[in-house]
Amino acid sequence: MRTFEPCCDRAKNSWDIAVSQRVCGDDVLRASYQMSSKLLGLEWSRDSKLNGTFKTRFRHLSS
Repeated sequence: MRTFEPCCDRAKNSWDIAVSQRVCGDDVLRASYQMSSKLLGLEWSRDSKLNGTFKTRFRHLSS
């Protein structure tokens, strides 16, 4: 299952975009970009009763 999340901030006149993809059952990969701050984010999370719960996040300011 893939989810696309566009968001418009009219006060800043900018768009934020995020895409999430469920992989391997309990794992979710999410990529996001905030145009106003030029912030790129990647996130990997797991919510499993058998394997445990965790979230790893990477953010990078693009130039």
